Amino acid sequence: MVRVFYATDRQPTGDSAPGKFYGGDRQLDESLHLGTLDVSIPRDHRMGDIERPSIWRLEFREDPEKHVVLLSLLPKSEQEFYAELASKVQSSASKDAFVFIHGFDNTFEQAAWRTAQLSYDL
Repeated sequence: MVRVFYATDRQPTGDSAPGKFYGGDRQLDESLHLGTLDVSIPRDHRMGDIERPSIWRLEFREDPEKHVVLLSLLPKSEQEFYAELASKVQSSASKDAFVFIHGFDNTFEQAAWRTAQLSYDL
């Protein structure tokens, strides 16, 4: 499992499911939502891949043991977010952070998968 700190200008949808918590619409006031999310990385993960269910393998549901899955999402206040982020950086061996800004035409969930995969692979 990889913990990701996120900042997004996407509007919440009102859906509590982690993958649907934020939609594609942007905040009109340009404010940011901050928080953390947890993404599963399968034990047999291949570098550069985002393992997902495939109908060709008769996989019809996400399985955190086999797939990259957005498991949970927890919005945080600005103070809480930055305090946790600072603590995480301070406790890291090299005192650094990985920042990923996803590209165009990605859902929030897809950006979470890619960020966790890149962080894990690096």
